[in-house]
Amino acid sequence: MVDPESEVLPISDLLKKRLRLPKYQRDFAWDTDKMIELWDDLENHVLKYNQDPPDPKDLRKYFVGSVVIDSQEKGERTSRNLVDGQQRFTTITVIAAALRDALLSTGHTKIAAELDDSIITDHKKWNPSKRNRFELLDSPPGGTNYLQRFNYQYIENRRFLSR
Repeated sequence: MVDPESEVLPISDLLKKRLRLPKYQRDFAWDTDKMIELWDDLENHVLKYNQDPPDPKDLRKYFVGSVVIDSQEKGERTSRNLVDGQQRFTTITVIAAALRDALLSTGHTKIAAELDDSIITDHKKWNPSKRNRFELLDSPPGGTNYLQRFNYQYIENRRFLSR
């Protein structure tokens, strides 16, 4: 057995790699209030600290919290299971998708494409089933009722992000 490793990484490094959400993970449980809390915290950080400093080394980073990833190597392939941080990563993905859509609707297609490719979808993958940055390893419980609830929550999230 290999000893666990720990390191501090920018979230962009984690999002460039494909992460899997294993079956044992709980369902997405954050309500709108919890998502608003993360959004407000991100927004306050951006407004408080200059995000375009003259010297890039002066850029203030945002601490997203600890994230635990279980990497398992099988030959040349490495699978990365998101063990802790699913709620934050899912919310950040929803925020990124809403920002992408807002950029598209206002004609900022280049920035929207860069955001989509760096966080949501890996367009360099040929297999469409392998393009998403997150892979669910089980089916959502509740069938169509779950999907209806998810669609409702998605619409509510979009309303929140467009405020």
